[in-house]
Amino acid sequence: MIRYAEYLGPNVTFYQIQDKEQILKFLDLKKKMEGEDPDKKWITTWNDYLLRIKYFYRWLHNAKDKGMNAKSYDSWTTTSFININMKRNKKV
Repeated sequence: MIRYAEYLGPNVTFYQIQDKEQILKFLDLKKKMEGEDPDKKWITTWNDYLLRIKYFYRWLHNAKDKGMNAKSYDSWTTTSFININMKRNKKV
């Protein structure tokens, strides 16, 4: 989350992010060209960042809405802007 916060800069709060395109712009910085990464290992990095960002935003928005009642992960809701699919690696 530190890299994501650095990307957003000091003038943007996590609460201001309300559009999946804002998150995708950060994630797409992790993409590499075929010649740079022929095994497409960047996809693993991209998906890892996505999972961490999703989990963080789920916690952030549920803690804001539910306060102390947001302790149970099972009761969390997911805001629509964070519904981003993971990339599939074509390796078998």
